[in-house]
Amino acid sequence: MISFLILAAVVYFAIVLPYTKVQDRYFPKSEEGTPQDIALLEEIRDLLKTRGV
Repeated sequence: MISFLILAAVVYFAIVLPYTKVQDRYFPKSEEGTPQDIALLEEIRDLLKTRGV
């Protein structure tokens, strides 16, 4: 059991952490925004509110 935990720690610190750091540095995640169709529907909703419908 102890050898498994040591091996898991080595794999995590030697492979997983550097991989995630490189991935974040060279392939940044795009910011999640509202999809275009949702934004359009919200705009239509807001326009209908201003017209009083």
